[in-house]
Amino acid sequence: MTKPKTYSFTLFLKGADVLLDESLDALYEAGCDDAVFGERDGAQYAAFDREAKSFTEALKSAIVNLTSTVDGLHVARVAPEEFVTLAAIAERAGLSREYVRLLANQERGPGGSRRRSLMQTTRHDFGTGRTSPSGCRNTRRARPSWTRRAPT
Repeated sequence: MTKPKTYSFTLFLKGADVLLDESLDALYEAGCDDAVFGERDGAQYAAFDREAKSFTEALKSAIVNLTSTVDGLHVARVAPEEFVTLAAIAERAGLSREYVRLLANQERGPGGSRRRSLMQTTRHDFGTGRTSPSGCRNTRRARPSWTRRAPT
């Protein structure tokens, strides 16, 4: 027998206003005493810390509690974790906050970096005066005898 575990998730809600006192009281009585209700950027949410044998069981019971208690309330989206700031992501990943901000704004990422553009330049061989694309194998020429060091 598996013992209950606490699962944290956020449900984004549409429809009826859950922040009304009547709705909050009804939801508390229906078993949503393990949830925090709020609004962020115009979207209502319910953040749960629910004990259950599985994540699926926790999620199903939360959705049933919400939709059967408040008429016209629908779950629009499920987020498995709480809201995470870019600073928290940077800390967890061991990256700088500025680098994570650049990634989030799509100002940084794979390809198009300075390293790639430098690799596509040509090389100039000052010994022969010829240029070659950087993708070619760099063959080394033997040094003239006058540049070799004398053995000591």
